[in-house]
Amino acid sequence: MHRDHPKPPAVEAGPVPRGAEILPAAGALQISHERYRDRGLELIGVSVDSDGTDDAVRSFMKDFEMTFPVWRDPEERISTRFLAVGVPATFLIDRDGILRWRKTGPIAPGDTSLTAAIERALD
Repeated sequence: MHRDHPKPPAVEAGPVPRGAEILPAAGALQISHERYRDRGLELIGVSVDSDGTDDAVRSFMKDFEMTFPVWRDPEERISTRFLAVGVPATFLIDRDGILRWRKTGPIAPGDTSLTAAIERALD
């Protein structure tokens, strides 16, 4: 974590829906979490599954070996705040709370745009 900024940059991976479309994104985000957490990145998943329960979210996280926290937001407050128009959506918010990168839809294998944005935010 940078000394001048006590708050680390964060990736908010939300909304997290049910279904196969989240699987590649979950894997890419888990890799980013493991690669950058020691440099100060906070990664947070957000589930908008209104039918889900805390147990269902924990089970999903366990099944897909997600070690970053996942918050439940069935009222979709975060989606509304960041104008997410689809799921999944991924946001990179810097130490000052400024949105620096966003993607609506799955993160494709080989897509390096999130990694590049994280590197810039951590510098």
